[in-house]
Amino acid sequence: MKQNVLLILALLLTAVSGAWAQTDTPLTLEAATAGTIVVSSPQSGMQYTRNDGAKTIVTSDAIDVAVGDKVAFYGNGTSITSYDGTNIAGGTAECYIYGNIMSLVDETGFATATELTEGRNFYNLFNGNAKIINHPTKKLELPATTLADECYNGMFCLCTSLTTAPALPATTLAQNCYFCMFQGCTSLTTAPALPATTLEGDCYDGMFQGCTSLTTAPALPATTLAQNCYRGMFRGCTSLTTAPALPATTLADGCYAFMFQGCTSLNCVICLATDISASDATDAWLNGVAGTGTLTKAKSMIGWTAGSNIPSGWTIVDNDVVLTDGDNVATALGSHTGETIGVTYTRMFTEGKASTVCLPFAYTKKAGDGSFYAFSGIEKDGDEFVATMTDPGTSTLTTNTPYLYMPSATGSVNFSGTYAIPADITAGSTTSGAWTFAGTYSTIEWTTEPVGIYGFSAQDANDGITQGQFVKVGEYVRIRPMRAYLKYKGGAEDYAEARLRRVAGKDEELPESIRVRLVSASGEVTAIGSISTKTGEVTLDDAWYTLDGVRLDGRPTRKGIYILNGKKIAIQ
Repeated sequence: MKQNVLLILALLLTAVSGAWAQTDTPLTLEAATAGTIVVSSPQSGMQYTRNDGAKTIVTSDAIDVAVGDKVAFYGNGTSITSYDGTNIAGGTAECYIYGNIMSLVDETGFATATELTEGRNFYNLFNGNAKIINHPTKKLELPATTLADECYNGMFCLCTSLTTAPALPATTLAQNCYFCMFQGCTSLTTAPALPATTLEGDCYDGMFQGCTSLTTAPALPATTLAQNCYRGMFRGCTSLTTAPALPATTLADGCYAFMFQGCTSLNCVICLATDISASDATDAWLNGVAGTGTLTKAKSMIGWTAGSNIPSGWTIVDNDVVLTDGDNVATALGSHTGETIGVTYTRMFTEGKASTVCLPFAYTKKAGDGSFYAFSGIEKDGDEFVATMTDPGTSTLTTNTPYLYMPSATGSVNFSGTYAIPADITAGSTTSGAWTFAGTYSTIEWTTEPVGIYGFSAQDANDGITQGQFVKVGEYVRIRPMRAYLKYKGGAEDYAEARLRRVAGKDEELPESIRVRLVSASGEVTAIGSISTKTGEVTLDDAWYTLDGVRLDGRPTRKGIYILNGKKIAIQ
């Protein structure tokens, strides 16, 4: 089988977890402890199965479960479209929750159902259920892309054991649709991506209020706001250190009111509003945040000063350009040639999933950032190729240099810095031997098929390709801006030279995957995994290693410090 020449490191844009999708699985509670499951005020005709048995009508009577029992819930296929008043929060059993919530409104066709039309569809459905927990490998699916008013209102309020929220793919929202959806989920550390660009009144109001373990907020890409849309959204999130960039220039009544009130660790906000005249638009929005911090504002916004509705101890800096994921850097910054301006770039990342970044400014790392690694080279070790990525040991990244980035949390990261715009805005690269780690500031796309190159799919499933996958070039693939890729020699243009000559007495093609070794600034190996050239992901090994990167056959027997799954473990 032909192997690829251009070895892509860029990761999938959509935030994904390591859990398996459960679109074809009905909403399921799997007992982690023995006890009961109680459904209060079940809808007439609501059904359940135990361990794939016969369907039974749900009543308010307790459902007894042993450890491992799986209780799946269904509608009746005809009349139930809303569960307003129903609450699955009683009982004594601690349960894993996973599967497709749409089984409640479409008994047989839930695997492909994407519309909620009734309103209050799942209003308070699990409100107060402190006993539901995330399954380690299976996901809860909320796949609806057409939402109804208040459809998820209060759905997981006070579910204090949830650590990860389900994906929310809708791009057009409805009134109150996510109102207080995760309020009081004090164990929630990972928020879902929020791709919506069309908002309605109160859509995110109080969504994560009181989520005291949440450290990173998802990106908020909408530029046209609605009344109270973000009101109190992160109120009381005491672990939140960085706010999502707020790109809207014109505010709506109450849109940011109380948004970050009581976020005592918050010290960085980017807000590009130039018209804040709407009623109560920023009422108490930064009350109770960290005493010192930075507000980055639009350069033309002259009405904000520290001590007004900005904390008196904060520094206010001007920003000229905000780059969003996918922007062509030269196009976005070309009109500023010869100027020195502030630039911000916002992008979503997933905890534990390495990605690549290449920034057109010298970025100074801040608290809560993950780790950055520069390309050191690739060597052949036995039958394997090993790429070494090394922490440069500096607080400021070099302009135009590609890095491998390992995020510390799921959410949006705001990269910002000052950039003297040159006439030629070009991403840089790092070369070691025959290999080059190359950045790009524009989309690289192929529409005809060169030999052996893999890239990111630019097409959706309607073209027979799933967007967000790496496929062979020629099937309409691309690498997005401000990322990097790895190539051998000149890439496709030098394909005739892409074979390694006479290794162990025979020709040998380049591999499908390359081992990757992450090395700290002090020279210690901090993680070992592999770069897949088909998925682009760096997967950490579930194996023990010494600090100099030697793989062990099993758990070490001698005292010392070892590496396991990217973490240092002390054996006593």
